[in-house]
Amino acid sequence: RRLGSLYDTLAVGHDNRRASARIIDAFLDGLTDSGCDVHFLGMVPTPVINYYGWKNMPAVSVTASHNPIGYTGFKLVSEFGSTLPIWHKVLKAKLRSGHGTVKKVSVVTNYIRYVTEGLRSKKKVVVETFSGVVTPIVSKALKRIGCKVRLVHSTIKPDYGGINPLPEGKNIKHLIRARGDFKVALDGDADRATFITDRVLNSSEVARAFVKQFEYTKVVASRDVDIRAKHVNIGRVYVERYMVKGYRFGVEGSGHYYFGDYYPFSDGVLATLLFTQINGQIPTIPIVRTSIPCKTKLQDEFKCTKDGWVMLHRSKTEDKLRVTVRAKTLKQAVEEANKIKKKMRRKC
Repeated sequence: RRLGSLYDTLAVGHDNRRASARIIDAFLDGLTDSGCDVHFLGMVPTPVINYYGWKNMPAVSVTASHNPIGYTGFKLVSEFGSTLPIWHKVLKAKLRSGHGTVKKVSVVTNYIRYVTEGLRSKKKVVVETFSGVVTPIVSKALKRIGCKVRLVHSTIKPDYGGINPLPEGKNIKHLIRARGDFKVALDGDADRATFITDRVLNSSEVARAFVKQFEYTKVVASRDVDIRAKHVNIGRVYVERYMVKGYRFGVEGSGHYYFGDYYPFSDGVLATLLFTQINGQIPTIPIVRTSIPCKTKLQDEFKCTKDGWVMLHRSKTEDKLRVTVRAKTLKQAVEEANKIKKKMRRKC
């Protein structure tokens, strides 16, 4: 109700989690009881919700993204396509009463038409969606531009098939041996992507490939990405701050890709479609990205080393410390990451 008291109109959608389905009706009731009119998009991924709200109205995605199955939460995006960090305002908002309405809106067709316009490819793409809500959307979009598509999981499931919808580590090992021109794994709400060829590509490798293919000049990147760019703190709010100012490409080490020629927020489906346009070998950049359990609140640390750099980042969504190491060789990066994890376990 406090959120509804701040806005006259909001776009709202939700992911396929059972936890999200349980709260969506109560959430809509709270908004309308505050006099807020809702454009309800139903069960769709976060980028689709953001697309509808972009240039129209603030949007809310009810989702827990890549987090464990039992969770849910809220992502707020402004009509300009950037994160709304307003929870402090929500908690202090003066409650109002009213009789808002709920208008059901279908947006998927327009979204697919927008992100596929002008693209063509005959590549074979293997897609891992972890049975997420994006499953039919990414399939239709790829087929629309001429791709052959194989879905690892072809049905939407409220528990993601018992798999944590996180596109990294053991969750995507099976894709390395899958047959296709490339493979991609999307997280639970489809705003991030991990690409696989004969190996799992890190975000620095993918970002450089995008920049080379599309000749991007104004680039913003989180500090854990090895690319020539305006570097910012880790977190989408920092990248979006520059995307709304006209930067053409943005990237985070976690696999969020931003394409300013389309809109300023990250989109795993759009990233997948544009990746079909990249040909040839993608050069290796020896980076290791790993994590350890950590409940202690720690400040981010970045330091240069003789042959690279080290980035430590305490996750804002999970009790984890992210460790990213760039070295001269992959072996050296692994060794250095293991040393750091051993040291940091005593602090976590």
